Amino acid sequence: MKENVLDVLMYLFETYVDTEEEPEPDQSELRMELSRAGFGDNEIERALLWLDALTDQQQSLDYGNQTAHGTRIFNDFEHERLDASCRGYITYLEQTSILSPPQRELLIDRLLALETAEEGIAALKRQGYDIIITDYRLPGMDGLTFLERIQKLCPNALKILITAYRSPGVVTKANRIGIHDFIEKPFTSETIEGSLSRLIMETKHKEIQS
Repeated sequence: MKENVLDVLMYLFETYVDTEEEPEPDQSELRMELSRAGFGDNEIERALLWLDALTDQQQSLDYGNQTAHGTRIFNDFEHERLDASCRGYITYLEQTSILSPPQRELLIDRLLALETAEEGIAALKRQGYDIIITDYRLPGMDGLTFLERIQKLCPNALKILITAYRSPGVVTKANRIGIHDFIEKPFTSETIEGSLSRLIMETKHKEIQS
């Protein structure tokens, strides 16, 4: 998350999080407010798209009944990606009961998520991964193109594509690339766990046979 986009998000939280206005402002009103506050069109668009993705993910995943609060320890990677003001603001939102622990983790996960497919490719050039899960909708290119481009970087990685509609064209290209599984929206955490468990078991079985 680039700092200027994070500034937009923090401004929105500070402006609307304590308001009791009904109904909530729509995107047109948010764009006007952010523009008046001095943010550029590009930063506004990226921040609103990020919020849409956060909403989609929160609606898709089932975290169960997790209400216990504790001290959140940030690891080295999180310290690198999220500066002190960002980490402090997340803690503040939780301490004031604006965020529950599951919502806090979802927020951190979205903040750490790479913004573009190109950033994902750059990250994979620096470090390999055993499992790669990507949405079909990515900024700059679709998920299948992304998985095709990283094939040489991570030829043995398990690759899972998340999509809202598994069209014949998508399936054909996915089979050609070597996608291991599809996860259709909406999905739950159990859907992902089930897919990963099955793929890992299949991989172990193949290793035993070979």
